[in-house]
Amino acid sequence: MKQTKNRGLSITFQILAVLIIITTFLFLVLKYLDISTKVEEDPRFVKIDYKQLQKEADAIGNPSSLTNTNAKNVFVLTYHVISNGPPQDEYDISYDQFKDNMFALKRAGYQTISLQDFYLFMGGEKEIPDKSFILTFDDAAKAGYYNADPILKALNYTAVMFVITGHSLGENQSVYYLNELELLEVQQTGRWELESHTYESHFRRQIDANGNTAPVLTNKLWISEESRIETNEEFFARVSTDIKKSKELLEIKFNQPVIAFALPYGDFGESGSNYPEARNIIYDLTTSTSKLVFYEFPIKNKIFKGNYPGSKQDSYLVTRLPADSLRTPDKLLQKIEASRSLELPYYEHYTNYDSWPRISGIASFENDSIILKNDVTPVEDILFAYLDGSYLWEDYTYSIQLKNKQASKISLLSRLTYSVGKSTSSLDYVSCQYTKESVSLINANRGVQTKIVSEQLTNKTDLKAGTILSMSVKNNMVSCSMNGKQVISKEVPNISSHGGVGVKAEDFATQNKTFAFGGISILNY
Repeated sequence: MKQTKNRGLSITFQILAVLIIITTFLFLVLKYLDISTKVEEDPRFVKIDYKQLQKEADAIGNPSSLTNTNAKNVFVLTYHVISNGPPQDEYDISYDQFKDNMFALKRAGYQTISLQDFYLFMGGEKEIPDKSFILTFDDAAKAGYYNADPILKALNYTAVMFVITGHSLGENQSVYYLNELELLEVQQTGRWELESHTYESHFRRQIDANGNTAPVLTNKLWISEESRIETNEEFFARVSTDIKKSKELLEIKFNQPVIAFALPYGDFGESGSNYPEARNIIYDLTTSTSKLVFYEFPIKNKIFKGNYPGSKQDSYLVTRLPADSLRTPDKLLQKIEASRSLELPYYEHYTNYDSWPRISGIASFENDSIILKNDVTPVEDILFAYLDGSYLWEDYTYSIQLKNKQASKISLLSRLTYSVGKSTSSLDYVSCQYTKESVSLINANRGVQTKIVSEQLTNKTDLKAGTILSMSVKNNMVSCSMNGKQVISKEVPNISSHGGVGVKAEDFATQNKTFAFGGISILNY
């Protein structure tokens, strides 16, 4: 009797267990169908012919398999929203535009890589194929995922999603952002890596009594109830808690390590902050908790759009290119090709002005010349451009020919690199500075400029059109020449063993500050 009773209880428990499993399964299926129905009905999402999309992708083949060279640098693209219709702002690109751009990258042989492979590459621990890149999406907007993922799947591309966890997983959830169940689906595709974009610090709030607003991660906030600004201690407690909470929440919810952090608004506060110490604080907090910290190009004193490997570190700062507004394949490929590492010898062909990013001024090409002009008010006195992709060059001779004579001081820069650290960031280089009276050799190292030597010209020469300026670097020996005649040759200590080229023009005779130069060549020494 007792055995019969126990057997009956056992059967009952088995039936209950089966019912629980079936109920759970049906719940998940209904949830999935509910999401799918919402996706189909939501006007934000594109109705996609998946078979046709895959057919178009298959027709491309796999051009990246043809490369047998290794990457010298890696570029990173940033997107936000992929819209069902024309773009509404600078953070938006239409589905058709995004599709055309991704298909163009695939045809050109570009292939995505994982964050872990990229991290190993940055420390010189792993070789990766040429034309490798990383695709990132900020904020975890629904329209970013649902409209982009079918394209990624068709092309066998992967991506990184930087999640504002408070909007997706916290108390302030919004239908604009992916929720927890959707993010789980994102993770399970195997195409996406989920990383941190703060918990609730990707917005602007009041920072003073006048009602001015600014990014909350890099500014002290105004406490209206007490008519005061945050204290140092309150600022640190707020931002450190936010950064830590976002990382831990992602790791707990999705059982995965979080190794990357994307800075809201793309910088540590260089674009403006009411608290100068914020930069060092955010730098410390992010680099101590993330292997990779992403910011957006351009940022002060962090030049070159591509990311180059160096010595092994615990954490790396990673440059990203905003790609939402690059809405045609030509524009996107032009920007990308300008970031690729260049080989010597180099002769400028004046076809891609993105090859010469400006630290000040704007650039155009005209009659085999680069034209630099001032583009701000009040007018700046210096025009400054450099050749992207030249970062790895070592020993070379760099020459230009002047095309006008408005500037009375012109500098050629070689071994141009950058230093970005906790307390300071700077451009480092050695330069030949030319005026009509003299030629000077300048060393810029960690924000300090030192004049190594200056030679007076016996015959004063205007810096007029047709003048040829050149400089050579070999090991630590630097020489400056003018119209083929060497003026200075000197050993300069403490210069980088490699680095790119640039040009500065200053001390203009008129307010119409324009500097034109051509005949650009960089030859192996």
